[in-house]
Amino acid sequence: MSYHKLNSPKQKSFFTKRHSVFFKGLAIILLVLHHLFGCRTFLVDPDIKWVGIPFFNIIGSNEARGAAAPLFGKFKESGGMSLLGFELGDFGKLGLSLFIFISGYGIFCAISRYRTVKEMYRAVAVRLKNFLVRWWVILALIAVPVAICLKKFSFKLLLVNILPVICDFKTLFIGFSWYVWVYVMFLLAAPAFIKLMSKNLWQNLAAFVLLPYVFSVVIDKLGGVSFADVNTRSLFSVAGFILLQSFYNFCTHFPLFALGAIFAKHALFEEMDGLLAQIRTNTYRKAVCALILIAVFLLRLKANFFIITDAVYVPLFVFCTEYLIGNKTKGKAFVFVSLLGYYSLEIWLIHGVFFAMTSVLQPIIFWPRYSVLIFVWCIALCLGIAWSMHKIADMVQPYVSKFCRKILGLRGAK
Repeated sequence: MSYHKLNSPKQKSFFTKRHSVFFKGLAIILLVLHHLFGCRTFLVDPDIKWVGIPFFNIIGSNEARGAAAPLFGKFKESGGMSLLGFELGDFGKLGLSLFIFISGYGIFCAISRYRTVKEMYRAVAVRLKNFLVRWWVILALIAVPVAICLKKFSFKLLLVNILPVICDFKTLFIGFSWYVWVYVMFLLAAPAFIKLMSKNLWQNLAAFVLLPYVFSVVIDKLGGVSFADVNTRSLFSVAGFILLQSFYNFCTHFPLFALGAIFAKHALFEEMDGLLAQIRTNTYRKAVCALILIAVFLLRLKANFFIITDAVYVPLFVFCTEYLIGNKTKGKAFVFVSLLGYYSLEIWLIHGVFFAMTSVLQPIIFWPRYSVLIFVWCIALCLGIAWSMHKIADMVQPYVSKFCRKILGLRGAK
């Protein structure tokens, strides 16, 4: 089925909210693969080993091989073979870019209908409240107790983790929770950003995609952002570091967030669908999309410059996957991936507990030893905990909403 450019509000959008949840599920799958198998530095326990399925060496690097062995056969000294886990894990970093892109697309659709910036900020405040409650429930019920039990807890670190503004595993109770603060910055900037967007596509791309990327490159060239140890540095020094790192992280990741909003504003997926519709038969169109997905997979492994290349890979990945799915949204695979998407925030944060503070917990994730079983075990464990954390957050939300209505005047907060 093909959707063409929207000419009236009654026409169906190419990219729906239901599909956005599905893509969040794909994003969390990719991120979990990346964290488990894609980067040796995420393994805090050097003794962890796992067994994987032999595969072609697309990446061309043997850096992580000390952590794994093939299911059958042996690695050749020439480096001609790799493991499927390595390749999928390396490609999995696309999941971060996918998350950011979908967030930008979704937030634009959610708040652009409001006429004034004040109304937009009210809507953002409700979304921000819901987001932070889910984060703080996980922080209070999982991260803090674990940190106390492992004697890694301090009140300075707790203050930093309430809003994890320092991006370093040595200070985070939950690995990868640095994105909490980045997402908060995106939400706070979204109303002003949407109001500033031009009707001209190229002006928006230059101002909100290219310019922040240039700022991040300039900071890198000037020496980047070094870690500030909150336990040894002065408060003034740490505050300065936080401001600089926050600006750097914002500029590094905002281009993909803005790109998602730009795709929504200018109906670029519908435009792409119109171009694809010029191919006569649906079979050929699906074949083209499948070939593009294969190309994205191979190019992401061989030609990866993060933001600059993911700005091309992510929209192509979303469009082609969306086209191939079509209206097949009742299948078990779609429903399950969408379930992961619904709990994607919790799964992201919960699996991060095993990648921060200590090596004591990490063997729990790698206990099954075989890569496929490790991945299934990790998803199942995190999904079960995510469900319980989500339920607790739902119970807490009404009390937080009542507080917000009294203190901040948020009418209708739910």
